[in-house]
Amino acid sequence: MKIYSDDCRVYLGSLSREHAAAISEIGNDPSIAHDIAAPGVFPSPYKEENAIEFIKYASDMLNEGTEYHFGIFLKADSTFIGAMGFMHVDRVNKKAELGYWIGKRYQGHGYATEALNIMLHFGFLNLGLERVYAQTFSFNEGSKHLLEHIGFTMEGKLRKNTLLDEGFVDDYVYGLLKGEFKATDRFIKIE
Repeated sequence: MKIYSDDCRVYLGSLSREHAAAISEIGNDPSIAHDIAAPGVFPSPYKEENAIEFIKYASDMLNEGTEYHFGIFLKADSTFIGAMGFMHVDRVNKKAELGYWIGKRYQGHGYATEALNIMLHFGFLNLGLERVYAQTFSFNEGSKHLLEHIGFTMEGKLRKNTLLDEGFVDDYVYGLLKGEFKATDRFIKIE
């Protein structure tokens, strides 16, 4: 599956085994694991075997329609730069949790903003979601800025919710409702 917009520099695409080396190369930065997940959730070091396991999991979940994990790729040359997905998709209550990460050298260029806009269009318009939520560590300023820039509202703080190597940290919970999403006239294409 490929989800894209003509006016974006990135696209979201299904992952295959051919992407394993690129995923492990980009994901092997220890700061990514530290910034997005509790120890052990996002492996560090991130080896090619970890990427292969994730690709299989993502493919299985996509086929079941229970989770939607995609690679973020540069449209110009199909370079893998990160991953984004909906987890805990609740079709009864029409909600899902958003997760994402992007390689450090690709941060600060607006790629994550474009990918997130595509993902939200897909979630609200194609999956019929009414609510998307995300959690981020209190110290992850880039993630908080991205969510707020797109229109998410900080709904709460889970105090000392995650134990990292340096001690307990707070998690911030953000939410975005379909009616709050400032959908552009961007046309999302799915192949």
